[in-house]
Amino acid sequence: MKKTIISGLAMFVGLSAFAQQKITFKGKVTDIPTGYTVYLYNNILGVTDSSKVENGTFEISVPFQHPSRYLFYSSYDMKVKKGHVPFGILIDKPMTVDIALKLDAGFSKSKVSGSAPQALYEELEATLEKGQDKGAVLASFVSANAQSYAAAFALDRLGEYLPAEQRKTLYDKFPAVLQQSYEGNRIADRITGELGSKVGGTAPAFVLKDQNDNDVSLAQFKGKYVFLDFWASWCGPCREEFPFIKKAYAKYKSKNFEVIGISTDKNHSAWIKAINSLELPWQLLIDNSGNKAIALSKYAVSVLPTSFLIDPDGKIIAKDLRGEQLEKELEKLLN
Repeated sequence: MKKTIISGLAMFVGLSAFAQQKITFKGKVTDIPTGYTVYLYNNILGVTDSSKVENGTFEISVPFQHPSRYLFYSSYDMKVKKGHVPFGILIDKPMTVDIALKLDAGFSKSKVSGSAPQALYEELEATLEKGQDKGAVLASFVSANAQSYAAAFALDRLGEYLPAEQRKTLYDKFPAVLQQSYEGNRIADRITGELGSKVGGTAPAFVLKDQNDNDVSLAQFKGKYVFLDFWASWCGPCREEFPFIKKAYAKYKSKNFEVIGISTDKNHSAWIKAINSLELPWQLLIDNSGNKAIALSKYAVSVLPTSFLIDPDGKIIAKDLRGEQLEKELEKLLN
Protein backbone atom coordinates (compact mmCIF):
# COMPACT_ATOMS: atom_id res chain seq x y z
CA MET A 1 0.00 0.00 0.00
CA LYS A 2 2.79 2.38 0.95
CA LYS A 3 4.54 1.65 -2.35
CA THR A 4 1.32 2.32 -4.24
CA ILE A 5 0.84 5.64 -2.46
CA ILE A 6 4.43 6.70 -3.13
CA SER A 7 4.20 5.67 -6.77
CA GLY A 8 0.92 7.52 -7.13
CA LEU A 9 2.39 10.59 -5.49
CA ALA A 10 5.42 10.48 -7.79
CA MET A 11 3.14 10.22 -10.81
CA PHE A 12 1.05 13.14 -9.55
CA VAL A 13 4.15 15.28 -9.06
CA GLY A 14 5.42 14.32 -12.51
CA LEU A 15 2.11 15.14 -14.16
CA SER A 16 1.86 18.41 -12.25
CA ALA A 17 5.35 19.43 -13.36
CA PHE A 18 4.45 18.56 -16.95
CA ALA A 19 1.23 20.55 -16.75
CA GLN A 20 3.13 23.55 -15.41
CA GLN A 21 5.26 23.62 -18.56
CA LYS A 22 2.35 24.65 -20.73
CA ILE A 23 0.99 28.02 -21.80
CA THR A 24 -2.78 28.10 -22.01
CA PHE A 25 -4.66 30.87 -23.76
CA LYS A 26 -8.34 31.03 -22.82
CA GLY A 27 -10.50 33.29 -24.91
CA LYS A 28 -13.95 34.77 -24.44
CA VAL A 29 -15.63 36.13 -27.57
CA THR A 30 -18.55 38.43 -26.85
CA ASP A 31 -19.91 39.29 -30.30
CA ILE A 32 -19.80 36.16 -32.50
CA PRO A 33 -20.14 33.02 -30.37
CA THR A 34 -19.40 30.43 -33.04
CA GLY A 35 -18.41 29.81 -36.66
CA TYR A 36 -14.83 31.08 -36.71
CA THR A 37 -11.35 29.85 -35.75
CA VAL A 38 -8.60 31.52 -33.75
CA TYR A 39 -5.02 30.89 -34.88
CA LEU A 40 -1.81 31.09 -32.84
CA TYR A 41 1.66 31.15 -34.35
CA ASN A 42 5.24 31.82 -33.34
CA ASN A 43 7.67 31.70 -36.25
CA ILE A 44 10.70 31.99 -34.00
CA LEU A 45 9.82 28.84 -32.08
CA GLY A 46 8.13 27.11 -35.01
CA VAL A 47 4.82 26.82 -33.14
CA THR A 48 1.34 26.91 -34.70
CA ASP A 49 -2.05 25.94 -33.27
CA SER A 50 -5.71 26.83 -33.55
CA SER A 51 -9.06 26.52 -31.82
CA LYS A 52 -12.64 26.87 -33.02
CA VAL A 53 -14.79 29.42 -31.25
CA GLU A 54 -17.66 27.49 -29.68
CA ASN A 55 -20.27 28.98 -27.36
CA GLY A 56 -18.24 32.17 -27.21
CA THR A 57 -15.01 30.56 -26.02
CA PHE A 58 -11.77 29.11 -27.34
CA GLU A 59 -8.70 27.56 -25.74
CA ILE A 60 -5.20 26.88 -27.04
CA SER A 61 -2.40 25.21 -25.07
CA VAL A 62 1.20 24.95 -26.27
CA PRO A 63 4.40 23.79 -24.54
CA PHE A 64 6.49 26.49 -22.91
CA GLN A 65 10.00 26.66 -24.40
CA HIS A 66 11.45 30.01 -23.40
CA PRO A 67 10.35 33.66 -23.24
CA SER A 68 8.79 34.70 -26.52
CA ARG A 69 5.90 36.51 -28.18
CA TYR A 70 2.90 34.56 -29.47
CA LEU A 71 0.83 36.01 -32.31
CA PHE A 72 -2.91 35.68 -32.93
CA TYR A 73 -5.48 36.25 -35.64
CA SER A 74 -8.85 34.77 -36.58
CA SER A 75 -10.53 33.36 -39.66
CA TYR A 76 -12.97 36.26 -39.30
CA ASP A 77 -10.05 38.60 -40.11
CA MET A 78 -9.27 36.65 -43.26
CA LYS A 79 -12.82 36.02 -44.49
CA VAL A 80 -14.44 39.34 -43.63
CA LYS A 81 -11.58 41.82 -43.40
CA LYS A 82 -9.47 40.08 -46.06
CA GLY A 83 -6.33 40.25 -43.96
CA HIS A 84 -4.99 40.67 -40.46
CA VAL A 85 -2.56 42.71 -38.40
CA PRO A 86 -0.62 40.35 -36.08
CA PHE A 87 -1.39 40.80 -32.40
CA GLY A 88 1.20 39.53 -29.94
CA ILE A 89 1.22 38.47 -26.30
CA LEU A 90 4.49 38.33 -24.36
CA ILE A 91 5.09 35.12 -22.39
CA ASP A 92 7.97 34.61 -19.99
CA LYS A 93 7.01 31.36 -18.22
CA PRO A 94 4.30 28.66 -18.14
CA MET A 95 1.01 30.43 -17.41
CA THR A 96 -2.66 30.80 -18.21
CA VAL A 97 -3.63 33.92 -20.15
CA ASP A 98 -7.18 35.19 -20.53
CA ILE A 99 -8.21 37.05 -23.67
CA ALA A 100 -11.52 38.91 -23.94
CA LEU A 101 -12.37 40.21 -27.38
CA LYS A 102 -14.86 40.94 -30.12
CA LEU A 103 -13.91 39.32 -33.41
CA ASP A 104 -15.26 42.27 -35.35
CA ALA A 105 -13.00 44.69 -33.44
CA GLY A 106 -10.03 42.32 -33.66
CA PHE A 107 -7.31 41.18 -31.31
CA SER A 108 -5.73 44.62 -31.17
CA LYS A 109 -8.74 45.78 -29.14
CA SER A 110 -8.80 42.74 -26.86
CA LYS A 111 -8.19 42.75 -23.13
CA VAL A 112 -5.38 40.45 -22.02
CA SER A 113 -4.80 39.39 -18.43
CA GLY A 114 -2.47 36.91 -16.75
CA SER A 115 0.83 37.91 -18.39
CA ALA A 116 3.00 40.30 -16.38
CA PRO A 117 5.37 41.19 -19.27
CA GLN A 118 2.41 41.87 -21.56
CA ALA A 119 0.88 44.23 -18.99
CA LEU A 120 4.19 46.06 -18.64
CA TYR A 121 4.64 46.41 -22.38
CA GLU A 122 1.10 47.74 -22.81
CA GLU A 123 1.89 50.38 -20.16
CA LEU A 124 4.97 51.38 -22.17
CA GLU A 125 2.94 51.65 -25.38
CA ALA A 126 0.37 53.84 -23.64
CA THR A 127 3.12 56.15 -22.36
CA LEU A 128 4.77 56.39 -25.79
CA GLU A 129 1.44 57.37 -27.35
CA LYS A 130 1.38 60.49 -25.17
CA GLY A 131 4.08 62.01 -27.36
CA GLN A 132 6.86 62.19 -24.79
CA ASP A 133 10.55 61.81 -25.61
CA LYS A 134 10.52 58.21 -26.82
CA GLY A 135 14.19 57.61 -26.11
CA ALA A 136 13.92 58.85 -22.54
CA VAL A 137 10.73 56.86 -21.94
CA LEU A 138 12.29 53.69 -23.32
CA ALA A 139 15.51 54.07 -21.33
CA SER A 140 13.57 54.66 -18.11
CA PHE A 141 11.30 51.67 -18.77
CA VAL A 142 14.12 49.25 -19.57
CA SER A 143 16.20 50.38 -16.60
CA ALA A 144 13.28 50.04 -14.17
CA ASN A 145 12.20 46.63 -15.53
CA ALA A 146 15.54 45.08 -16.48
CA GLN A 147 14.55 41.72 -14.96
CA SER A 148 11.44 41.46 -17.13
CA TYR A 149 11.16 39.94 -20.60
CA ALA A 150 9.13 43.05 -21.50
CA ALA A 151 12.30 45.15 -21.19
CA ALA A 152 14.27 42.91 -23.58
CA PHE A 153 11.40 42.88 -26.07
CA ALA A 154 11.06 46.68 -25.85
CA LEU A 155 14.78 47.34 -26.30
CA ASP A 156 14.87 45.03 -29.34
CA ARG A 157 11.72 46.44 -30.91
CA LEU A 158 12.26 50.13 -30.11
CA GLY A 159 16.02 50.37 -29.75
CA GLU A 160 16.29 52.80 -32.68
CA TYR A 161 15.26 55.57 -30.27
CA LEU A 162 18.55 55.19 -28.40
CA PRO A 163 22.22 55.33 -29.47
CA ALA A 164 24.13 52.05 -29.46
CA GLU A 165 26.26 53.05 -26.48
CA GLN A 166 23.19 53.67 -24.31
CA ARG A 167 21.57 50.42 -25.46
CA LYS A 168 24.76 48.60 -24.45
CA THR A 169 24.52 50.04 -20.93
CA LEU A 170 20.88 48.94 -20.66
CA TYR A 171 21.58 45.51 -22.15
CA ASP A 172 24.28 44.93 -19.53
CA LYS A 173 21.60 45.22 -16.82
CA PHE A 174 19.71 42.18 -18.15
CA PRO A 175 20.08 38.82 -16.41
CA ALA A 176 21.75 36.06 -18.42
CA VAL A 177 18.43 34.47 -19.39
CA LEU A 178 17.36 37.68 -21.15
CA GLN A 179 20.76 38.38 -22.69
CA GLN A 180 20.66 34.88 -24.21
CA SER A 181 17.06 35.15 -25.43
CA TYR A 182 16.16 35.67 -29.07
CA GLU A 183 15.64 39.39 -28.42
CA GLY A 184 18.80 39.61 -26.31
CA ASN A 185 20.92 38.13 -29.09
CA ARG A 186 19.40 40.53 -31.61
CA ILE A 187 20.10 43.50 -29.35
CA ALA A 188 23.72 42.43 -28.86
CA ASP A 189 24.22 41.79 -32.59
CA ARG A 190 22.76 45.15 -33.56
CA ILE A 191 24.89 47.00 -31.01
CA THR A 192 28.02 45.22 -32.25
CA GLY A 193 27.04 45.92 -35.85
CA GLU A 194 26.37 49.62 -35.27
CA LEU A 195 29.55 50.22 -33.31
CA GLY A 196 31.57 48.29 -35.86
CA SER A 197 30.15 49.87 -39.02
CA LYS A 198 30.30 53.58 -38.28
CA VAL A 199 31.44 56.01 -40.93
CA GLY A 200 35.16 56.47 -40.38
CA GLY A 201 35.67 52.94 -39.09
CA THR A 202 37.02 49.85 -40.83
CA ALA A 203 34.40 47.87 -42.74
CA PRO A 204 33.82 44.54 -40.97
CA ALA A 205 35.30 41.58 -42.84
CA PHE A 206 33.12 38.81 -44.24
CA VAL A 207 33.08 35.79 -46.51
CA LEU A 208 29.83 34.92 -48.31
CA LYS A 209 28.64 32.71 -51.16
CA ASP A 210 27.93 33.93 -54.69
CA GLN A 211 25.29 32.47 -57.01
CA ASN A 212 27.73 29.74 -58.07
CA ASP A 213 28.38 28.74 -54.44
CA ASN A 214 31.87 30.21 -54.46
CA ASP A 215 33.30 31.92 -51.39
CA VAL A 216 33.88 35.64 -51.87
CA SER A 217 35.48 37.89 -49.24
CA LEU A 218 35.46 41.63 -48.80
CA ALA A 219 39.26 41.44 -48.51
CA GLN A 220 39.44 40.48 -52.18
CA PHE A 221 38.38 44.01 -53.09
CA LYS A 222 40.89 45.89 -50.96
CA GLY A 223 42.49 48.66 -53.01
CA LYS A 224 39.17 49.57 -54.66
CA TYR A 225 36.25 51.79 -53.81
CA VAL A 226 33.42 49.41 -52.94
CA PHE A 227 29.71 50.17 -52.77
CA LEU A 228 28.21 47.57 -50.42
CA ASP A 229 24.48 47.27 -51.07
CA PHE A 230 22.18 45.24 -48.80
CA TRP A 231 18.92 44.33 -50.55
CA ALA A 232 16.30 41.58 -51.03
CA SER A 233 14.30 40.27 -53.97
CA TRP A 234 11.00 41.38 -52.40
CA CYS A 235 12.20 44.91 -51.58
CA GLY A 236 10.58 47.53 -53.83
CA PRO A 237 12.78 50.47 -52.71
CA CYS A 238 15.85 48.32 -53.37
CA ARG A 239 14.79 47.78 -56.97
CA GLU A 240 14.17 51.51 -57.37
CA GLU A 241 17.84 52.16 -56.56
CA PHE A 242 19.24 49.72 -59.14
CA PRO A 243 19.04 52.10 -62.15
CA PHE A 244 21.14 54.66 -60.25
CA ILE A 245 23.65 52.02 -59.16
CA LYS A 246 23.87 50.63 -62.70
CA LYS A 247 24.57 54.11 -64.06
CA ALA A 248 27.33 54.76 -61.52
CA TYR A 249 28.80 51.29 -62.05
CA ALA A 250 28.92 51.65 -65.83
CA LYS A 251 30.64 55.03 -65.50
CA TYR A 252 33.23 54.13 -62.84
CA LYS A 253 33.82 50.34 -62.96
CA SER A 254 37.00 50.94 -64.97
CA LYS A 255 38.22 53.49 -62.42
CA ASN A 256 38.85 51.29 -59.40
CA PHE A 257 35.19 50.98 -58.39
CA GLU A 258 33.19 47.86 -57.58
CA VAL A 259 29.69 47.07 -56.30
CA ILE A 260 28.90 44.17 -54.00
CA GLY A 261 25.22 43.37 -53.64
CA ILE A 262 24.36 41.31 -50.56
CA SER A 263 20.90 39.78 -50.53
CA THR A 264 19.19 39.10 -47.21
CA ASP A 265 16.73 36.72 -48.90
CA LYS A 266 15.79 33.63 -46.91
CA ASN A 267 14.60 31.98 -50.12
CA HIS A 268 17.62 31.12 -52.27
CA SER A 269 15.48 30.41 -55.34
CA ALA A 270 13.80 33.82 -55.09
CA TRP A 271 17.24 35.44 -55.00
CA ILE A 272 18.46 33.53 -58.08
CA LYS A 273 15.26 34.37 -59.97
CA ALA A 274 15.60 38.06 -59.08
CA ILE A 275 19.24 38.45 -60.10
CA ASN A 276 18.55 36.71 -63.41
CA SER A 277 15.58 38.94 -64.21
CA LEU A 278 17.18 42.17 -62.99
CA GLU A 279 20.45 41.56 -64.85
CA LEU A 280 22.65 43.05 -62.16
CA PRO A 281 26.22 43.20 -63.55
CA TRP A 282 28.21 43.41 -60.29
CA GLN A 283 29.36 40.96 -57.62
CA LEU A 284 26.32 39.30 -56.06
CA LEU A 285 26.33 37.47 -52.73
CA ILE A 286 23.74 36.08 -50.35
CA ASP A 287 23.89 36.55 -46.59
CA ASN A 288 24.21 33.70 -44.15
CA SER A 289 21.06 32.50 -42.40
CA GLY A 290 20.07 32.82 -38.76
CA ASN A 291 22.60 33.98 -36.19
CA LYS A 292 25.40 33.93 -38.76
CA ALA A 293 23.85 36.69 -40.89
CA ILE A 294 26.28 39.59 -41.25
CA ALA A 295 23.57 42.12 -42.14
CA LEU A 296 22.62 42.46 -38.47
CA SER A 297 25.67 41.28 -36.54
CA LYS A 298 28.32 43.18 -38.54
CA TYR A 299 26.49 46.01 -40.32
CA ALA A 300 23.38 46.56 -38.13
CA VAL A 301 21.05 46.53 -41.15
CA SER A 302 17.51 47.16 -39.92
CA VAL A 303 15.91 48.49 -43.13
CA LEU A 304 16.41 47.79 -46.83
CA PRO A 305 18.12 49.06 -48.80
CA THR A 306 21.13 49.91 -46.63
CA SER A 307 24.46 50.74 -48.24
CA PHE A 308 28.05 51.59 -47.37
CA LEU A 309 30.77 53.20 -49.49
CA ILE A 310 34.19 51.80 -48.61
CA ASP A 311 37.52 53.33 -49.66
CA PRO A 312 40.58 51.44 -50.96
CA ASP A 313 41.97 51.15 -47.41
CA GLY A 314 38.81 49.44 -46.19
CA LYS A 315 37.41 52.45 -44.35
CA ILE A 316 33.69 53.30 -44.45
CA ILE A 317 33.46 56.81 -45.91
CA ALA A 318 29.69 57.13 -46.50
CA LYS A 319 26.42 55.38 -45.72
CA ASP A 320 23.03 55.15 -47.44
CA LEU A 321 23.81 57.08 -50.61
CA ARG A 322 20.55 57.14 -52.56
CA GLY A 323 19.61 58.10 -56.08
CA GLU A 324 22.19 60.37 -57.75
CA GLN A 325 24.17 60.71 -54.50
CA LEU A 326 26.38 57.71 -55.28
CA GLU A 327 27.44 59.01 -58.69
CA LYS A 328 28.09 62.50 -57.29
CA GLU A 329 30.24 61.08 -54.47
CA LEU A 330 32.23 58.95 -56.91
CA GLU A 331 32.70 61.95 -59.19
CA LYS A 332 34.42 63.78 -56.32
CA LEU A 333 36.56 60.78 -55.45
CA LEU A 334 37.54 59.44 -58.87
CA ASN A 335 37.62 62.39 -61.26
